[in-house]
Amino acid sequence: MYARSFEERLDRLQWQPDSTPTREIVESMLPASSDGSHIRASLLGGICGTATGLAVKAAQLGAYPFGDAEGPVALLVMLVIYLAFAAAPVLAIAGALLHKRVPGLLPFAGINLLVIAAALLS
Repeated sequence: MYARSFEERLDRLQWQPDSTPTREIVESMLPASSDGSHIRASLLGGICGTATGLAVKAAQLGAYPFGDAEGPVALLVMLVIYLAFAAAPVLAIAGALLHKRVPGLLPFAGINLLVIAAALLS
């Protein structure tokens, strides 16, 4: 349908002067995802990155906060820490490649990798 004048276009939109915007107009202007899931993913990535980075840094310095360095518990903890350290760049790459299908992975993995790098370089 073709509108010939500006008034006809306004009539098609059902616009009235000094009226409040309709719900459809407001929802069309808002972003699609405003539930805060990316904030939660970033916060969780920062917490995991801090724990991993500080644990790897402590292991580099020889200060094991979880007991004797030769015990089986310490070896198991170090295995988990180094697996998390090795998984951080893999998760960041996967998050970049899959950001359309899994939107929360990229903020988690990006902040995780950034905090690990900051902890190790400090």
